[in-house]
Amino acid sequence: MNPNRKRLSRVAYEAYAKSPGGKTFDFRDMPKWNQLPQHVRDAWDAAALAVIKHADDYPESILVTWEEP
Repeated sequence: MNPNRKRLSRVAYEAYAKSPGGKTFDFRDMPKWNQLPQHVRDAWDAAALAVIKHADDYPESILVTWEEP
């Protein structure tokens, strides 16, 4: 796997985990990236790849002006 894509998968998951304060929908602690089962990390990789593939569909101004929640 491309190391940049793998890193993006982790960045996406960590941003997702940060948003609700590291808690799941039922208020349990979210696991750290390295604690996730491989099939879950693979799913995050698929999500990152989908974003990469569709990034060209959006004007650069959206990507540059995006603000973190």
